[in-house]
Amino acid sequence: MNGFNHNLPECQTLDVKSSAIELGVCEETVRRLVRRKVLPKLPGLRRILIPKAELQRYLAAQGKFQ
Repeated sequence: MNGFNHNLPECQTLDVKSSAIELGVCEETVRRLVRRKVLPKLPGLRRILIPKAELQRYLAAQGKFQ
């Protein structure tokens, strides 16, 4: 091995496109949910990043997550 750690931590956020895929909706729907503050995003960033925990919370509230 060359000293690199191949056990990188899993990313804990998703962008709009990945969030839309996870939720089964279009990207514009994700943007609307963020604008309405139904789905919180990370503050202070130019691009929308949504914590995976918030997606799971949203799905659980909708009754679509086990």
